[in-house]
Amino acid sequence: MTTATTTKTKAKPALKASGGKTRLLKELIPRLPETFNDYHEICLGSGALFFALYQKLEARGAAAYLSDLNLNLITTYKEISKMSDEFRGKLESFAEHHKADPVGYFNEIRAYDRDSHWSDASDATIASWYLYLNKVVHSGMHRVNSDGFFNVPLAKDGPKGNKYPRKEFKWQPENLELVSQALRGKVYLESVSCFDALENAKPGDFVFIDPPYADKAGDCFVEYLASGFTFDDQRLLRDAYAAAAKRGVWLMMSNHADCAELYSDFNVEEVDGLRGMGYKGKAGMVTEIFVRNYGY
Repeated sequence: MTTATTTKTKAKPALKASGGKTRLLKELIPRLPETFNDYHEICLGSGALFFALYQKLEARGAAAYLSDLNLNLITTYKEISKMSDEFRGKLESFAEHHKADPVGYFNEIRAYDRDSHWSDASDATIASWYLYLNKVVHSGMHRVNSDGFFNVPLAKDGPKGNKYPRKEFKWQPENLELVSQALRGKVYLESVSCFDALENAKPGDFVFIDPPYADKAGDCFVEYLASGFTFDDQRLLRDAYAAAAKRGVWLMMSNHADCAELYSDFNVEEVDGLRGMGYKGKAGMVTEIFVRNYGY
């Protein structure tokens, strides 16, 4: 007699992020601490590590605190967790209209945040707008201008020399339902700075942080938000990291190799990572560092 077994389908990240950590999970997961209490992912982006771990966190009753300074990103995750009829209906409408006129419709939707009524938009409107743009621009790149308006162009697909505007908005409803389930329960989403999020971590918790990259020359992608993220911010982040380490928090950070000198008191390892569009305006292999306060 055989016993049928079922494997619970695992959610994949719903959003793309330039510099997301999906390709580096094989390097990150073996470097996790052996035991920890609650989980924190700071500068969330696509949340690649959270989605790799959420089933294990769920199984042992650990809470997950997910944060990012980008309020639109956090609003999107909160709406995905609820999967309201309004949100779903907007995504279906976006997919239909984009297919009919990719360039014209993209330009219309991208300009939503410039509208004088944008501040009154519902969370479902903001989240569907954000998810749409994330899926139809190159590598999920998020960049804003000095006024805080989204200004990434529509992606182009196809072979070199024969590129065409991205024809479809693929919002992947089946996976979005799985993501919705993963974000329920003991998962807490908050739009706060990386400094404030680090202060919230308690002794015995584990924090993974993947800040916007900024090298000493200021050449890296710092336009995630209009306020930017500079090398001076990296120094402030180092101080917050050190303070959390003193409190007994387990910490792992992925960062630009130029930041290695800031973390000379910690366990620093170099790894090769593929960065998406946004790093000096192009994709390619770069040297990253993993910084831990354990595993020496």
